[in-house]
Amino acid sequence: MRRPSNAKAETVASSGMFRDAFARQRALIPAALFYEWRPVEGQKAKQPFAIARQDGKPMAVAGIWEGWRGEGGEVIRSFAVVTTEANQLMSQVHNRMPVILEEPDWPVWLGEREGDPASLLHPASEDVLRLWPVSPLVNNVRNDGPALLNQAA
Repeated sequence: MRRPSNAKAETVASSGMFRDAFARQRALIPAALFYEWRPVEGQKAKQPFAIARQDGKPMAVAGIWEGWRGEGGEVIRSFAVVTTEANQLMSQVHNRMPVILEEPDWPVWLGEREGDPASLLHPASEDVLRLWPVSPLVNNVRNDGPALLNQAA
């Protein structure tokens, strides 16, 4: 059974697919950066962009996880990234973005401190992220290396 890789912040607490995981199984997903693609007018190919924190620190992306039984009865662990509407910066590339959690909010998200995890489901502040165009070489998983992060001309 295929499981979605993204859960919308607007419905994660009420959706039958995600409700239980949101209530009890929230996680932080560490990421140095992520990629998103923007259509290029008049072209079939899309322009890839790298998105990272401006301060160079890794991101902590809001996630939910669950364990479910596969066809053979084995327990399979899966997770989904919680996404929200794009902030102004991200809207240049895509209409959605992952929920980026700031370090003081981690204990609330993880249920280690009292608070409302739903209140954390919003776009990152405009001064948190930066984005830049990168080479279409990122479109192929066989390509690897730091050169993939170089700004495209």
